[in-house]
Amino acid sequence: MGDRDEVPTVPDPDARGAAPPALDEARYRIGERIGKGGMGEVLLAHDRTIGRDVAIKRMLDAQPRPRALARFLREARIQGRLEHPSIVPVHELGVDEHGRPYFVMKRLSGITMRELLGDDRAVRRLLRAFVDVCLSIEYAHSRGVVHRDLKPENIMLGDFGEVYVLDWGVAKVIGSADAEPAIEEPPEDELATRAGTVIGTPSYMPPEQARGELDIDHRVDVYALGCILFEILTGEVWHEVKHARVVRDIPVELEALCHAAVVEERGARLETARALADGVQQFLDGDRDLAARRALADGHLANARAALASSDRPELRGVAMREAGVALALDPTRGDAAELISELILVPPPEPPPDVERQIEAERLALLQRNAGAATISLLGFIALTLVVYAATQARLLEIAIIVGMTLALVCETVRSRYATRRYPMLSLVIAIALAVVVAMFARLYPPFLVAPALGALLAMTMPFTLQHQSRGFGGFCTVIMLVAVLVPFIGETLGWLSATYTFTADGVHLHSSALRGPVAWQIAIAIAYIIAAITFSGWMGYLTRQSEHTARRQLRVQAWHLAQLVRR
Repeated sequence: MGDRDEVPTVPDPDARGAAPPALDEARYRIGERIGKGGMGEVLLAHDRTIGRDVAIKRMLDAQPRPRALARFLREARIQGRLEHPSIVPVHELGVDEHGRPYFVMKRLSGITMRELLGDDRAVRRLLRAFVDVCLSIEYAHSRGVVHRDLKPENIMLGDFGEVYVLDWGVAKVIGSADAEPAIEEPPEDELATRAGTVIGTPSYMPPEQARGELDIDHRVDVYALGCILFEILTGEVWHEVKHARVVRDIPVELEALCHAAVVEERGARLETARALADGVQQFLDGDRDLAARRALADGHLANARAALASSDRPELRGVAMREAGVALALDPTRGDAAELISELILVPPPEPPPDVERQIEAERLALLQRNAGAATISLLGFIALTLVVYAATQARLLEIAIIVGMTLALVCETVRSRYATRRYPMLSLVIAIALAVVVAMFARLYPPFLVAPALGALLAMTMPFTLQHQSRGFGGFCTVIMLVAVLVPFIGETLGWLSATYTFTADGVHLHSSALRGPVAWQIAIAIAYIIAAITFSGWMGYLTRQSEHTARRQLRVQAWHLAQLVRR
């Protein structure tokens, strides 16, 4: 952003070039002097036209130096265009009968903030006033104006709750779109730097202002406000004690605000005056007793640690989590409470609590019931395909009867498991063996290496998901019995123990199975139906498994995110 101070040599004439208005002595009755500085004075006056008391600030010299005149007029214009309840309004700008520039403003009555500093009884009043000051400065910043000389002496507390920010004489206009043309001399800031001085009050200046840098911005005011807040809370000047390591009994929230505002590195400093106002207002709205809250937090944290130490009672882990959460809520600065919660979240217990075990069991049963429906439909289709094979070929009735009978028994079990909540581990083993027998029958119905291996592989994959058995070795058991169901008929035929369904010759493999005898069209239809059924069933079961895994993973991620918010600092 650019930087141009407004530096006119005389008060603005009107559009027709007329002289600026003179002080109307018929309107204003001049009273006593209520203030005096190096360049000007402040007079008490009475506005006869409106019937109110006002203050008139005018220059002492009838022919002031251009820089002094520019500074005086700039103060009037800046103060006049900042229409905010905490900025003194300017009613009129002109010259008196001696040619001295003046401006008329609201008359103030009250005391400066400086007069109340150090009084513990006035801290809350000063904090409320500080919020108003921050908001008025934020408004000025929004209009491109930086005060540059904020200090307790420039803040007035009125007799009826008013708060005013005074002395805008060294304010800086940043990026102003309506800035006046500058006179033919170096800018004011450059002159100050050349003279070896800086603009402002050293005790409330950030480093960049103290060095006389020209590219300062609104954060110099944020720094000064942080110094004022520190002085309200401690009665000490920040620049005099900032290197001393002293423990002060002040609210931690406000202490953190102070330190954020007075960071010497401009880029790391609190960004806005509004952030200061919001932080102090939140503290005032809370109106809490910090000592009492910390004591309560200590008690809850002790309860949490005691519950966690009871390793013989895993259910007390939930108590520990709740107690640590209450401690952190009472005192958000408690790093030990946050660490304990993080440990409880990230380090699982050796054994899940009973409530978790029950929840896992309920979710497992729900998954089995969903899978049982798919298995029932698939088994009924399998029976239908088997009957078609029998009707269309010369398959032996014994193998067909065993396959259909055992499959019907499996259908009954899948229907039962869909609606039952009780599980029977031994029944799961029996069902797995029955399925192995079905595969073995297919190894005899067709050559062992033709249909049975694919069917056995499919069942070995799906049985651990569909049968109600929780043993970790159940999946391995299913794999072994399916291998036996396929390999035993193969070895039996190879050794001549069973009638051959195939013959290996130099010309290739010759199939002798009775299930492969019949109309060619039926054989092709059966083969196609088998391929479709096997692939469809595998894809369906895979989809159900992936869907369940996705749902579980999503729930875990959402829960982990919510838990992370609990301890985020």
